[in-house]
Amino acid sequence: MCLEQTPEVDYLKYSFLNSYDICNRVDLNEYYTYYNYLYFQDTLTPVDFIEIRWNDLLGDLAGMCTKTYSGTIIELNPIYLNKYPEEFPSIIVHEMIHLITLDHGDRFLEEVERISKLGLEINVYCKHNLSVEG
Repeated sequence: MCLEQTPEVDYLKYSFLNSYDICNRVDLNEYYTYYNYLYFQDTLTPVDFIEIRWNDLLGDLAGMCTKTYSGTIIELNPIYLNKYPEEFPSIIVHEMIHLITLDHGDRFLEEVERISKLGLEINVYCKHNLSVEG
């Protein structure tokens, strides 16, 4: 995606809603790059230096950010996102905030508030429990 061209927001957020498997329809690196530009002014780790991947073993977690000495990984749960694809923007940006702070403390909440003023509501915790909903 060329960042000089502003994509239609509806297309960007919801182009994958009717897909059977979100993993085959969403380029995680492309969305990460776009949201880094849109919400973080390209201040987060560039996509070339971070691993962003699907992980269907996350259980009830919609996503996870892990930082270690060997690198940083953002993982998203395709089972969750196939069931709730409309939450994709919120979940990936939530995990991107964890690149700034790993906990859900004051700094995290400040970022959530800042981004919500730009038009994206971020859930601090998952809205759904897959183990209960089945």
